[in-house]
Amino acid sequence: MTRIRKTEPRTDLLLRFGHLVGEWRARSRDRALLASLGHRELRDIGLSPGEAAMEASKPFWMV
Repeated sequence: MTRIRKTEPRTDLLLRFGHLVGEWRARSRDRALLASLGHRELRDIGLSPGEAAMEASKPFWMV
Protein backbone atom coordinates (compact mmCIF):
# COMPACT_ATOMS: atom_id res chain seq x y z
CA MET A 1 0.00 0.00 0.00
CA THR A 2 1.37 3.41 -1.01
CA ARG A 3 1.18 6.28 1.42
CA ILE A 4 0.58 9.78 0.12
CA ARG A 5 2.73 12.30 1.94
CA LYS A 6 1.36 15.77 2.31
CA THR A 7 3.79 18.66 2.13
CA GLU A 8 4.17 21.00 5.02
CA PRO A 9 2.24 24.26 4.60
CA ARG A 10 5.50 26.19 4.86
CA THR A 11 7.11 24.07 2.13
CA ASP A 12 4.07 24.54 -0.11
CA LEU A 13 4.26 28.29 0.41
CA LEU A 14 7.95 28.35 -0.50
CA LEU A 15 7.29 26.33 -3.65
CA ARG A 16 4.50 28.67 -4.71
CA PHE A 17 6.68 31.71 -4.02
CA GLY A 18 9.52 30.20 -6.06
CA HIS A 19 7.12 29.63 -8.96
CA LEU A 20 5.88 33.22 -8.70
CA VAL A 21 9.43 34.61 -8.77
CA GLY A 22 10.11 32.48 -11.85
CA GLU A 23 7.05 33.95 -13.57
CA TRP A 24 8.19 37.46 -12.70
CA ARG A 25 11.66 36.85 -14.11
CA ALA A 26 10.23 35.39 -17.34
CA ARG A 27 7.83 38.32 -17.72
CA SER A 28 10.64 40.80 -17.19
CA ARG A 29 12.88 39.02 -19.71
CA ASP A 30 10.08 38.81 -22.29
CA ARG A 31 9.26 42.50 -21.96
CA ALA A 32 12.91 43.47 -22.36
CA LEU A 33 13.07 41.35 -25.51
CA LEU A 34 9.87 42.93 -26.81
CA ALA A 35 11.35 46.40 -26.26
CA SER A 36 14.38 45.43 -28.35
CA LEU A 37 12.39 44.38 -31.43
CA GLY A 38 12.36 46.56 -34.53
CA HIS A 39 9.40 47.64 -36.66
CA ARG A 40 9.64 44.61 -38.95
CA GLU A 41 9.69 42.08 -36.12
CA LEU A 42 6.81 43.85 -34.41
CA ARG A 43 4.81 43.82 -37.62
CA ASP A 44 5.52 40.09 -37.97
CA ILE A 45 3.95 39.41 -34.58
CA GLY A 46 1.07 41.81 -35.15
CA LEU A 47 2.02 44.62 -32.77
CA SER A 48 2.46 48.31 -33.36
CA PRO A 49 5.47 50.08 -31.83
CA GLY A 50 3.11 51.86 -29.43
CA GLU A 51 1.53 48.61 -28.25
CA ALA A 52 4.95 47.05 -27.76
CA ALA A 53 6.19 50.07 -25.82
CA MET A 54 3.12 50.02 -23.59
CA GLU A 55 3.57 46.31 -22.81
CA ALA A 56 7.34 46.64 -22.32
CA SER A 57 6.87 49.50 -19.84
CA LYS A 58 4.70 47.46 -17.47
CA PRO A 59 6.30 46.42 -14.19
CA PHE A 60 7.17 42.72 -13.89
CA TRP A 61 4.32 41.98 -11.48
CA MET A 62 1.56 43.22 -13.80
CA VAL A 63 -0.09 40.77 -16.16
